[in-house]
Amino acid sequence: MFGRGVCCFLSTIAVLGFVWPSECAVQGDVKLVGNYTQNRGRVEIFHAGVWGTVCDDGWGLSNADVVCRQLGFSGALQYYSSAVFGQGTGRIWMDEVYCTGIETQLQMCNFNGWGLHDCSHSEDVGVSCSGTSKAVNNSTVTVKLTGGSTSREGRVEVFYKNQWGTVCDDSWSSNDAQVVCRELGFGGVGVAFTHAYFGQGTGEIWMDGVRCFGHESRLQDCLFNGWGIHDCHHSEDAGVVCLTNYTGNDTRNGRDAVKLAGGFSNREGRVEVFLGGQWMSICYSYSVDKAAQVACRQLGYPNALNESSFGSNGLQFGKRKGPLWLTELQCQGDELVLQHCNFRITQDCHNTYDMSVACFPHVQDNSSEHGLARLVGFQSSQLGRLEINYQGVWGTVCHNSFSTWGRNNTHVACRQLGYQWAYTAWRAKSVSSVNAPATQSRPFWMRDVSCSGSESELQECTFQSELFYSCSHDDDVLLYCGEFPEPNITVRLAPKNHFPDVQMGLVEVEFDGQRGTICDNSWNFANAQVVCRELGFPGAVLATSASVLGKGSDLPIWMQFVSCNGSEDYLRDCSYNSFSSRCSHENDAGVICLNSTNSKPSLVEVSLEGNYANSGRVRLKVAGVVGSVCRHGWDIMDADVACRQAGYPGAVAAFIVERDYYAQSYRTSLFWLSEVTCTGTERFIQDCQLTKWGHKCDQYEAGVVCKENVNSTYSNLNTSTIDVRLVGPTSLPHIGLLQVRVDGVWGTVCSYSDSFSAARVACRQLGYSDALTTLANNPFDVQAIFPVWLDVSETDVYCNGTEAALQDCAIRVWGIPSLSCIFDSEEVVVVCSKFNLAFMITRHIAK
Repeated sequence: MFGRGVCCFLSTIAVLGFVWPSECAVQGDVKLVGNYTQNRGRVEIFHAGVWGTVCDDGWGLSNADVVCRQLGFSGALQYYSSAVFGQGTGRIWMDEVYCTGIETQLQMCNFNGWGLHDCSHSEDVGVSCSGTSKAVNNSTVTVKLTGGSTSREGRVEVFYKNQWGTVCDDSWSSNDAQVVCRELGFGGVGVAFTHAYFGQGTGEIWMDGVRCFGHESRLQDCLFNGWGIHDCHHSEDAGVVCLTNYTGNDTRNGRDAVKLAGGFSNREGRVEVFLGGQWMSICYSYSVDKAAQVACRQLGYPNALNESSFGSNGLQFGKRKGPLWLTELQCQGDELVLQHCNFRITQDCHNTYDMSVACFPHVQDNSSEHGLARLVGFQSSQLGRLEINYQGVWGTVCHNSFSTWGRNNTHVACRQLGYQWAYTAWRAKSVSSVNAPATQSRPFWMRDVSCSGSESELQECTFQSELFYSCSHDDDVLLYCGEFPEPNITVRLAPKNHFPDVQMGLVEVEFDGQRGTICDNSWNFANAQVVCRELGFPGAVLATSASVLGKGSDLPIWMQFVSCNGSEDYLRDCSYNSFSSRCSHENDAGVICLNSTNSKPSLVEVSLEGNYANSGRVRLKVAGVVGSVCRHGWDIMDADVACRQAGYPGAVAAFIVERDYYAQSYRTSLFWLSEVTCTGTERFIQDCQLTKWGHKCDQYEAGVVCKENVNSTYSNLNTSTIDVRLVGPTSLPHIGLLQVRVDGVWGTVCSYSDSFSAARVACRQLGYSDALTTLANNPFDVQAIFPVWLDVSETDVYCNGTEAALQDCAIRVWGIPSLSCIFDSEEVVVVCSKFNLAFMITRHIAK
């Protein structure tokens, strides 16, 4: 027979999963069985000298708590029913158990009575207890922090079973961090960190699902899943920062406990406070205005209570990289220091913004400059950045959206400045030459200004005054005001080249002597006509875009979305938009003007760009500027004139081609001509009837194949000089892209519909007996070549399939395929019969 002391020792072993003799147990003892861990299992209770189970009717967490505490654990994590840990045998001692949670033994709870039940062992209950039983010696369980920059912060590690391991961050909170800091001997506040903030540990993960109430003296006294029971990786290792006590006993007070960082002066920037031995930023929220007042007063600006301090998201002041933030900051406004406001300390600032402020000294409202407005940044007093004086401090006006600043605002501002007329307004980003001193340190006194037009000053309009909100000084408003109804706006050209027929260059606009450029959005021929006439020329040849004629890199961009009808005398009479936020000097507008009343320039050079010297895209060089010819109206007679002007006897064919076939100068190339009509007898293309100079076109342009000598004539195309080939894999010579050679130039055969008849003719011309099929798509790594000689899907080419060669088909036009044929890139791919008739005849004769 064992003594009671020995039984107590064996009871400890039983908790670890072993079974002791029944003689060691006493009435009401409980044990956990059916699992390999010490803190989980089926509940069994000792009564009348026999172990028995408990039925799950009415079983709950408060019952499980009593069982776990009776076994020496701190509490229960979970309760189980339906024999999760296996079915017991023998007696079922308890049913309908109800515990309040304060009982020290399970038998003290209410239940039906010993052995009274209506259950089977499939309803046996189980529990999962938190931590380690106090029956086990926990003196060797310790914690430490590692991976931090000081001894008060780092990854939490626990020493258990002679091995260090980490803690998983599932449900990890400030209460858990507080217990860790208390166990390590640090006072103050603990801040919880997750996602391996202090680096990933190695080895065991000892604890998971930790839930502390905050009053525990050791981490192991808190609820958790059990030693080594987890579903985590080391990327989820928990950490803490232990702050010193900041409730009135901080070593820093007043001005030393707050600072502004990242600002342009010592009165603005990102707010950082000193708490618990560390500097930390404040997470921005929409309720920080009163906190901004407190911060300014704490910094020594006692009159910052009214509107001379504003809280903002502080994007321009940068973001601090933690590790701690104050969140949910709530101040009444009368606190002496920010540390007296309500707040939480967390690891993250989820909205990514830090709170910033600007503080200004108080100036009496009767200041001589209070309420005044001025224009700065230019030599002219009529033109500049708009600034407003508030309590002795000059600040700017934000144009924070395209639609909010209108003509009414401009009229009121100019009237406040003492001018009778308001000409226009700009967004500062478009005017890089503005040189207002110390601009970046200016506050934004106004945004979202909306005037009716009758106000005498901007302060009478509706506006918002939250500093920095969604604004930068790129959004400052610039004004141009005057004494007369018409602004002093003139136009000039920055010349690029000098030619006898034309004047050309970048268009510059002068506002009251200040030069600037025009953005090319909506820039067109009508606008160019007005500019040229204003400059004294009879008319325009072309409106250019994309800075083809130069860039005004150091100039402001004065105009965009210019819209003239072409009859105006001056560009200022056209409609335009002054705010050019979406433009850069890559988009400066230019013009080419005629020097005389001639309807077209006389000096035009023609060249070809393509695969061969005598064929390609037609390139016109007008006044030194190279451009293309649009496809509209292009035919063989136009091509004949172009070839002669390029130095060839004439044209073999005219065709059209997609622009991206020639990407060499695609970005800056112009369309010089559209709808050309030549009789074929003209000496130069500029002598033809030219409907549109400089007109916009689609992506298709004109091309030619020129005669290499006087004997190359258009009528000679249907001769035996036309060769045929298939371009494809060398191992399959009977399959490939169908190509033809005309006057020494190989080109493509195109089709967007049935081309089998032409394929049969081509195969016989190559010596094969017939064509098997044509393929819908080009399966080979072979690109179609220029030009497209034939479009066999059109009425211009007709084969009935019985012809001996392609030139025997009815061919009306060479080199001008349909747009569908070009756009869909449907090259004719032919599969001929492998039976080569010419080869077989040659072989028969040889025999």
